[in-house]
Amino acid sequence: MYSDTDAAPTAASREHRRPAIEACVNLDAIAGNTTALIARTAPASLMAVVQADAYGHGAIPVAATALAAGARELGVRTISEGCALRRAGIGAPILAFAPVGGTGDDGLDAGIRADIAVTVESGDQVAAVRAAARRTAAATIQVAVDCERSPRRVPQWEDLLRSLRAAQADGTVHVRGIYSSTGDDTHADVVVDRHRDNFLEYLRSARGAGVAFDCAHLAGAQALCRSDLRFDLVRADLSLYGIAPTGYALEAKLIPALTLSAEVALVKKIAAGDGVSYGFQWVAERDCSIALLPVGYADGIPRALGGRMSVLLGGRWRPQIGRVCMDQMLIYLGTDTDVMEGDRAVLFGGTAGSTAGAQRWAHALGTTPAEILGGLRGRIQWRHVGGSPGTTNA
Repeated sequence: MYSDTDAAPTAASREHRRPAIEACVNLDAIAGNTTALIARTAPASLMAVVQADAYGHGAIPVAATALAAGARELGVRTISEGCALRRAGIGAPILAFAPVGGTGDDGLDAGIRADIAVTVESGDQVAAVRAAARRTAAATIQVAVDCERSPRRVPQWEDLLRSLRAAQADGTVHVRGIYSSTGDDTHADVVVDRHRDNFLEYLRSARGAGVAFDCAHLAGAQALCRSDLRFDLVRADLSLYGIAPTGYALEAKLIPALTLSAEVALVKKIAAGDGVSYGFQWVAERDCSIALLPVGYADGIPRALGGRMSVLLGGRWRPQIGRVCMDQMLIYLGTDTDVMEGDRAVLFGGTAGSTAGAQRWAHALGTTPAEILGGLRGRIQWRHVGGSPGTTNA
């Protein structure tokens, strides 16, 4: 029989209901991580890397928060990413890591007009920037070098130096910096030492050739525990978002900024011998209950994680069972009867020192947390909380 309790939800109740799948970004965690990183890497300045929409966290609110907390510069992948930050009113120095080329004259001209430092790696790229600068205004560049090799083993290095000297002489470019990378954080110290030594040789060579530059930077996470890698600037990439390699300094102080959660859509009892999900890769050994979460690989949860992950539900971590499907996954509850439909499961996120979630998933799959974070998509609804006054919240 129909009753008032069967009525459809009101507009007000729908407004306050959390979405079925939610990614909540804590901007206070971003601010706290920025402060901790600055304290660790001083006197080097800190660059907040917000490429790929801040690894999915939202480039504009994250950039504003990190700058308010003391970061001095921003790093993006493309000129268009940098221009979006300028349109949002952000005036801090911005470096676009992608080398000049492939953006067309319009893209390069826009970057120069927006005072974005563009990356060059060759004399031809310097020439392209000089031509664009003559059409617009003096350009800011940064020079990316390959520290896998000594400059003596790079034939085009001398040509690049000649092009830089000529560009500086006619006033078309300002060389903001020279930078490279020590690679990922799995490299052994002996490899990193070679990279550092080669980088130092590039710096000496550039100065010796009369190329003036403002700053040098080489590393991100590795600079947290090695002062010899800090130079003038440290690039904060995943550490800004609360993810540092296991065993690194500050790991216990960084707070994951992103919490990914999903609502329990169904709780179901199954009997011993019943299989679940495609192929029945998991079969119940005893009578038990399972919960269904309406999130899957269409939302960026890697299918390969099937049976290799856990979620925080009802106050404890519980294993995911069976295959991850396109739009759902199953969670083992055992004989627990406390979990109900509408409860919230946390897929990742946590407190200081937490390795749960994106980092754990990355270890399981042999990849980087950046790939996990950058792959979130589909029906996930994003929300920002915290942050200083004036920070954009969505």
